[in-house]
Amino acid sequence: LIMRLTISLFRIFMMKREALKEDSDTLTLYVHPLAAPAFSFMRYVFIHPDLKNDGSGKSVVVQHERCHIRQGHTYDILFVELVKIIFWFNPVVYLIKKELVAVHEFIADRQVATHVNREHYSNLLISFAQNKYKINLTHAFVRIPLKSRIVQLFRKRSAHWQLSRLLFALP
Repeated sequence: LIMRLTISLFRIFMMKREALKEDSDTLTLYVHPLAAPAFSFMRYVFIHPDLKNDGSGKSVVVQHERCHIRQGHTYDILFVELVKIIFWFNPVVYLIKKELVAVHEFIADRQVATHVNREHYSNLLISFAQNKYKINLTHAFVRIPLKSRIVQLFRKRSAHWQLSRLLFALP
């Protein structure tokens, strides 16, 4: 697991060196052919060259990745990876990482959905779902099961239901 973590970090930093760089005030955007369609790591967002030319798709994806950066999701993943190295024999750690990544994606999807059309965003998710390339330490735009992301995206949250959940949790 230490070797796998080292190789993943090395791959990210090699992609960073090889990619075309575009600076912004809050993040650094890298265009690389292996970043399919997009992922974030620390303050860096990697996007595929085809996505760079797609105006609306690029802005939505960058907004999604910016949410991961703003909330520090990379640090959570790195922490869980270090816990996996120590407790490699515990299967619960692997499930925790899987669910943590899913929650991160739900959070980012929810924030993006407040600014864009949900149908357009779900179609964008479906169009990117075919790509299989991923690096374990990054937040890829499409990684967790697509159906659960789209269901979560269209789920209506009622204040009444949230209040009742809070009341059940208090005791």
